[in-house]
Amino acid sequence: MFVAEKQRGAYLNGHKLSVPGSPSFSQSPGTGFPYDIREDKNTTSTILQNGPEVQAIRRAGSAALDLAYVAAGRFDGFWN
Repeated sequence: MFVAEKQRGAYLNGHKLSVPGSPSFSQSPGTGFPYDIREDKNTTSTILQNGPEVQAIRRAGSAALDLAYVAAGRFDGFWN
């Protein structure tokens, strides 16, 4: 279970998380998609444009979960 509290940090199953020092999105960034992709074509074109530059693009289904995964080092970063 992920828990985060302002000024107290983030935890996974009671263990404090710290973000690893990864300098780039080269491995596996997470991303989100707008509710209606017809309203924001930039997201889709950005993914297609940057796809060849990364190993994989991940979509967990929840921005909160994506950010927790960044804190746990499972994603290199998150953009939406």
